[in-house]
Order: sequence, then structure tokens, then C-alpha cells
Amino acid sequence: MSKTTNKRSEHLKKISWEHHQALRYALHINKGVANGAAGVVIAAYIRAVSEQHLAPHFAEEEQALFSRLDGEQQKNPVLRRVLDEHRALPEMARRIEDAQGRDRDQMLRFAQMLVDHVKLEEKQLFPWIEQTLPESALREAQTQIEQMHSSDELDWRNAFWKPGA
Repeated sequence: MSKTTNKRSEHLKKISWEHHQALRYALHINKGVANGAAGVVIAAYIRAVSEQHLAPHFAEEEQALFSRLDGEQQKNPVLRRVLDEHRALPEMARRIEDAQGRDRDQMLRFAQMLVDHVKLEEKQLFPWIEQTLPESALREAQTQIEQMHSSDELDWRNAFWKPGA
């Protein structure tokens, strides 16, 4: 049975759903910047995204999924890039917060990097993992992801991305 990038394994659907949410967060950032929302509010949102969504999501991927790859598989250049981005995105979020939202270009770069990261995982890394790991390892990863998963919603009430909010 051939696997495509359009059909995600049942075992990885929870993570793919989280990717959909990450794309929504990036859209909110882009709209907020375009609508002239207060930079300090967008910066706080980026921090919330990083702490409440990205940190637990990256932990799920790294501990439940990537750890099941053997030493040689761990050398995959796409996986290495993904792991580098797992470090870079929270660091960028910290820099944005430290600048108190004054660097709107940095906010847009964060949103774009998040989008690019999701696309890389969905289009390249996950199809490779689905072909590389045996079904039993994917099933174990799914169980661990479900155990680690905390919330699907960001604790955020200010819809700064909506005009007039």
C-alpha cells in the first residue's frame, strides 16, 4: 500500500491536527500585524503559542515519535532541520517578547517560519516516518501522544487579529 502526503496515518492524525492549529495561530499573527494590532499584544500571543502549543507539541513529536527512529534514521537531514526549528521557534518567540512587540518584521518571520515548519513536517518528514517506522512503532507513538496531549485550545481571549478588536 503506498502512502501519500495527502493521507495521514491514523497514528499521526492528532499531531497533524495540531499542525492545523499552528497554521491558524500563524494566520492570527499575520492578520494582527496587518491590522495594526498592538505589538505588545501580538508578542504576548506569540509567547502563549510558544509555551502552550509549541512546547508540548514539540515534546510529543520528539519523545513519542522521533525517539522511535534508530541512530542512522536520526541522521535524516529533514529530521535534523525540524529539530533545529524546534529550538529556533521558541528562541524567536523569546526575542519578540524581549523586544516588547516593537519588531513587527520579526513577528511576521515567526509566523512564516511556523508555516514553513508545519509544511516541512507534513509534506516531507511525516510521510518518511510513516514509511520508515513499523506499524507497531506508529501505534505505540499514537498511544504515547494521546497520553502526553493536554489541550487543543490556546488559553487566549483577545481576538486582536479581528479588525476593531
